[in-house]
Amino acid sequence: MHLINSEDWTYDKPKGKHGQGPLEITDAQFLYSTDSDTCWIYNMNRRKLVEYSMTDSTLLGKSEWKMTEPMMNLWFFTKASDSTYLGISRDDRNRILEFDLIGNRIGGYGEWEKVEDRPDLNDNQLSTLNDSWFKGNPNQGIFMRVGLRRDRLEIFDNHDKSFIIIDGPDLDIPPYELIDADGVEHLYIAMEHPYRYGDAVVTDNFIYALYRGVSQAEFNQTGIIAEQIWVFDHKGKPLWNLRLDRSIIQIVVNEATNEIYGLTTDEDPGIAVFDIPEVLL
Repeated sequence: MHLINSEDWTYDKPKGKHGQGPLEITDAQFLYSTDSDTCWIYNMNRRKLVEYSMTDSTLLGKSEWKMTEPMMNLWFFTKASDSTYLGISRDDRNRILEFDLIGNRIGGYGEWEKVEDRPDLNDNQLSTLNDSWFKGNPNQGIFMRVGLRRDRLEIFDNHDKSFIIIDGPDLDIPPYELIDADGVEHLYIAMEHPYRYGDAVVTDNFIYALYRGVSQAEFNQTGIIAEQIWVFDHKGKPLWNLRLDRSIIQIVVNEATNEIYGLTTDEDPGIAVFDIPEVLL
């Protein structure tokens, strides 16, 4: 990981020592921060969270928390409150799962709806069909499943455990096939099918959702993966469509400076800075 000072865009320092030992990581799937001095990253392959100091110069983390057995099937998860984690699973009947701080499951919310012409699809297959990123804002209690291959956003209110589902504009189920692997049928979506949403940020007032709309083959040919951001309120009402002048793959919203940062996908990837339109301020 690399820390960049957004005030003057100077390089600060690297973080993260690659390895399988204590306080080391093999990958960094996402990070979140509870204050300006520390941040946590999710090391998916080692199934743990590692905490880093933002001020010291060591590559190693300062502490780590390993996932428990009940959490082993989680795909993504994040701290949701002072006492709970929320996550999404590969093969559970619920869309979102809740755990206490020592890793015991304490709840599951939102069951999968059946596919009309294939009611026999199991939880693992339905989870793959609804493959998603998992994003949220613990301060607001709003979390999201951000549809990767299906044109869908699922907004979860952690206060009352309710869902708001936004489908479309493409309402079709992505074409898929079932492939047998060692006696287990896995659902497979062809790479020719376009990706839908690539990232999302929940701010105090809005949801910013980065929309892709291109397939992997198209991205390989053009280097363009996402050039628009849909903005919703917390109830899922679409408000604006922001058209970007370059392709990006992930976003961060800085409400202090009224800017959106995006990782570019050109030959020399960097950080693009976009001003948030005044209507959103």
